Amino acid sequence: MIKFPLKEGKKWDAHEKVKFKIASLKATVQIPAGMFSSCIKVTSRAGVVYYYAPGAGIVKQRSQVRRNNRASESERCPLWESALKYLTKLLICLMLVEDTMYQWDLIFTMTDK
Repeated sequence: MIKFPLKEGKKWDAHEKVKFKIASLKATVQIPAGMFSSCIKVTSRAGVVYYYAPGAGIVKQRSQVRRNNRASESERCPLWESALKYLTKLLICLMLVEDTMYQWDLIFTMTDK
């Protein structure tokens, strides 16, 4: 989604209704996974702000929508969400392994008698 070469103030169109701008090349972003510096901040005319961290990709996405004279804001941390999904799957696998090992231990204990 980012157009090269990277330059603050650079604007481009993804298609006729979606327009982007590089607002900063040195943004600092704090998310639950930690602090990221030297992020690229990309804004869109639709009210979405993306923060790209070097080596990590999109670490934060903030949306500001205005409808019927009411503003609403939402925020996502794709990197943190991915990490949580991965850790959850890892924890489930570890629990299954531990349960399987416990069952094998029971089997061997019963056969030793």
